[in-house]
Amino acid sequence: MNEKPDLPGDVIPTSKIEAIPDIGDERGGIQEEAKQSFSSLMQSKETGAAQMAPKVSQISPFDLAHMGIKPIGSPNVNTLLDQTDLLHGSFQTVQNQLSYPNLKLKSSQKYLVKNKLTDVNANLRAANAKLGISPTEPLEEMKGTGPIAQYLGYITDGMSQLDSAKKQLQSISSKGANVNPAEYMLLQLKFNKAQQELDFTSTVLAKSIEGIKTIMNVQI
Repeated sequence: MNEKPDLPGDVIPTSKIEAIPDIGDERGGIQEEAKQSFSSLMQSKETGAAQMAPKVSQISPFDLAHMGIKPIGSPNVNTLLDQTDLLHGSFQTVQNQLSYPNLKLKSSQKYLVKNKLTDVNANLRAANAKLGISPTEPLEEMKGTGPIAQYLGYITDGMSQLDSAKKQLQSISSKGANVNPAEYMLLQLKFNKAQQELDFTSTVLAKSIEGIKTIMNVQI
């Protein structure tokens, strides 16, 4: 009576039926596998990139000294004298431009030229003070004169300051002396700044002169 009846071949016994997992559990397993695969992929890429990246060697000051590398731009009075010569040439260029016949400047150009030339002279006075030259009062505006005459006065004052600096540097050089590194850097800075301001002024004046030439050619 306890014997199990024979079942047809296409019927699966209940003892062999496995539990079906919930949809949420199945999805969670897939997501976990995806996370692990992604992490493994990123780690392999980072490892490969680290192996391919070039190694940067760290060079210490001792290594630089061992290789014989010397500092650039050691204090040299002759270098400063060369700068004064360049400045003198730039002053002459601007002076010639200001003397151009019938030169007329716009209000914005007048503002720029005046400010730049004032800055030039201020930088040269600062350089002279570092060289131990007695300071002189900045040029006062000459009343009753036009802007061009005023600018030419700035040029004259600036060239006077530059001549004083050059004489002092020549005196230092003739004695076989030199300036200390801190003074050298400051003098270079002031001379370079003055040079930049003069170059800018020359560019402004050149544009104005070019405009005058264009108008004259059209009239002819």
